[in-house]
Amino acid sequence: MASLRTCIVLLALLATAARLRAEPFVRIAGNYAVYQRDGFSNRAGLSLAAGTSLGADNNHELGLETGSLDWGYKESFEVPRDVFGAVSGERGDGRLIPVLLTYRYCFGRAATPLRFHIEAVAGYTRSSGSWLEINGSLGPLYNQPVPFAAWRPTVGAGLGAEWAVGSRLSIDFGYRWITIGGGTTPPTLVRYFYNQATFGETTLSRTIPSMQMSLLTVGLHYRF
Repeated sequence: MASLRTCIVLLALLATAARLRAEPFVRIAGNYAVYQRDGFSNRAGLSLAAGTSLGADNNHELGLETGSLDWGYKESFEVPRDVFGAVSGERGDGRLIPVLLTYRYCFGRAATPLRFHIEAVAGYTRSSGSWLEINGSLGPLYNQPVPFAAWRPTVGAGLGAEWAVGSRLSIDFGYRWITIGGGTTPPTLVRYFYNQATFGETTLSRTIPSMQMSLLTVGLHYRF
């Protein structure tokens, strides 16, 4: 009787291991970001993910993802004409480098040619670049860009589909909503110019707004 119980336990363990078999994967994708905030311009980038698929039908995927995506911001407004009638505003540009943990649940069996999935991501994004304020209220007075670099908390969720083009290779389509936190840059020494001559200098900080974006992705997904 003990041997029978032992065999049953071993068979149960083997069945569990079969259901939880792991298959490494790598995924490279091209991304197009549609920023959900006035002033930001849409940009394209790349991402790379690697991890493992779990389950008899590879329904669960755990991975680590990074990439590169540029951003640009510009907002302007006119100051009263009785001052100078000049244009004031802000503009910035830079790059986002995310480091994200990803979880994806794939519906259907592994042999299905077309599979749909949902996913969630969380981690941090290194946001770097420069921020420039144009102060028209003092005439043609400009300050130099304020550089910054900081890690910002990042969360997102998405959905998509995989179309199998081979036993291990598939084309990956997806949509993802991403939120990247904002923050204030460290104080930086900035020189002001007037008629191309140094007008003065001061220490400034800039508040970089949070970023929300719709991310459209197309890529290749390979399971080893």
